[in-house]
Amino acid sequence: MRAPRRCQKCRNLVPCPVHPRGWASNKTTVPVNWDSLRNAVAVRDGRRCQMCGSTERLEVDHIIERADGGCADCLSNLRFLCHDHHLAKTYEARNLRRQGRGRR
Repeated sequence: MRAPRRCQKCRNLVPCPVHPRGWASNKTTVPVNWDSLRNAVAVRDGRRCQMCGSTERLEVDHIIERADGGCADCLSNLRFLCHDHHLAKTYEARNLRRQGRGRR
């Protein structure tokens, strides 16, 4: 029998009443409809990086990161970025969070 899942931030049982978004589940869990969301983002964004227009090594980016309370599966919070821009954006967001200036 598996142990009950707990919120990663406060260790309450899931669903967490304190952190209903982002922290209430394992951050590595892929939403059930991720493939359809990814395809919808690809069609909407023309299968191009939204920063430079590249069509190489595209990744889906959470505009407001999940760790900052961003919606995991809202189309309005997703966009296509090339690997380099996604990496740079994520690195910047993590640094801001470490400095206490994240989007929480």
